[in-house]
Amino acid sequence: MNKLSAVIIAYNEARHIERCLQSLSPVADEILVVINNNTTDDTPEICKQLGAKIIYKDFAGYGAQKRYAVENAAFDLILSIDADEAIDDILTVELNQVKSNVTADAYTINIVNFYCGKWMRFGGINSTKRLRIFDRRKGNWNTAKVHEQIELSFDSNIVHLKGSIRHIAFESRQEHIDKLANYTLMSAAALAQKSMGYLMLKLLISSPLKFIVSYFIKLGFLEGWQGFQFAYLKSYETWMKYFNAIKMKRKS
Repeated sequence: MNKLSAVIIAYNEARHIERCLQSLSPVADEILVVINNNTTDDTPEICKQLGAKIIYKDFAGYGAQKRYAVENAAFDLILSIDADEAIDDILTVELNQVKSNVTADAYTINIVNFYCGKWMRFGGINSTKRLRIFDRRKGNWNTAKVHEQIELSFDSNIVHLKGSIRHIAFESRQEHIDKLANYTLMSAAALAQKSMGYLMLKLLISSPLKFIVSYFIKLGFLEGWQGFQFAYLKSYETWMKYFNAIKMKRKS
């Protein structure tokens, strides 16, 4: 039987992390939580009460923080999960099967998102193939500050599982706005290396296109006001990302 390390990064996640840890208890042989040193709520106490191992670390960007968690795990088979996520019963069964018989170097799963009062199906908010389970001898998270990804060696084979991670994306409109403000600034810092012409073109085209894709092409209108709000704020996030990048470039 192979052993599984579930790794989490956390910052003020007292509202959600108990749900996450409880979902992992039937399958994880180790739960490692890397906690941002600036955390001020009860996240550490909750983790300790539920038997998780904790490490404190200054936040260095999402990719670097997740990479550090993987590097400090006890076992090579890794499940990387966020504090506001939980695995469903189907994925629990599949992970125990994987532990008994590892058939791939990495596994993709489904992500289902809870947004402002409902579990969403349309609008592009969900993902049907997100890489979250992998052998760390074959890869790890890159060090991108945002939009981080797991990078595997070229010869890695990947299998898709049927189970899901159920993610509490945003519980309110204000929470979504607050989070995208932080994301857009970090994204803009990287984008500011691009040419001014590129940034201006993306500012004009990408934002309305993001709304059209989410609300119409990916059927967000079927989700009622949540679908409209999600599409609008994704469009706004895109606009802010390029607007901030242009401001940074002009100052440089």
